[in-house]
Amino acid sequence: MEEDHGAIGAQQGKAAALPRYFIMANYKVKNERRDGVVREDEIYDWLIDKDNAELCGYRSDSFGFVRKIIRSVERYIGFTEGRGNDGASSTVMDTLQQLCGAAFSLHYVLLAAANFPKALFDHFVRQLESFLFYYIFTKTPTKDLERNFSIWADELREIAEIADAKAQKAKLNEFVAERLQKNMVGKDAELGDTLKRYTLGSMQQYRTRYLLAKLAQHVEIAFKGMRGPGGLGEFTALEVEHILPDTPEADLRQSFTAANPGKRYTK
Repeated sequence: MEEDHGAIGAQQGKAAALPRYFIMANYKVKNERRDGVVREDEIYDWLIDKDNAELCGYRSDSFGFVRKIIRSVERYIGFTEGRGNDGASSTVMDTLQQLCGAAFSLHYVLLAAANFPKALFDHFVRQLESFLFYYIFTKTPTKDLERNFSIWADELREIAEIADAKAQKAKLNEFVAERLQKNMVGKDAELGDTLKRYTLGSMQQYRTRYLLAKLAQHVEIAFKGMRGPGGLGEFTALEVEHILPDTPEADLRQSFTAANPGKRYTK
């Protein structure tokens, strides 16, 4: 059997990083850098620290700590497979996967929100998708997202613990406005410039498919009068090449060549 080494490598990378993701998703991280991030070579030292050992409670309640790890790993795997916080197939998670790809390593921020009611969790995922669209398409360094997510995870855990449903929703909307939407507004001009210069070689093909699918979906929603978007499957199944004519006029071929140096119009 031929192995998909890229997929295997991505899975191994996620497995290796799970311990630190578990820590950042479930506990407040304090370090000298004040970035809330636990690096892979810091995991052991972080866990054996006296204050952190008490925070995790693995000495006083070892089985409870193990159960928490198992629950987090199951949820993390579910998120990477497009399932929601209830373990069922999720349209919003699948759409997030279409944007981020199988190797997306920042699902740990979703672990911090995993205990939200399903409707609130889905709302958060939609907002997170919009936020990540800005950051991914402007090619913001991943380490910047990791630092932000680790700090924001602390806030999301606090929101998840709010018992009153209305107060919880209001607090999450406040978080979305302050942490996600303000960052998106700050990147509006940068994203606009990026999309104006966008070519087929600007991004991985699956992300180009995502962008085109979202545009097609937006048009269809307006045309059919739908209340909201569904899955992207019917759009992403199309071949990107079908957007351009198989037998182009000479001026279209010349325009394509000028706008995409080094790219072939046909395979």
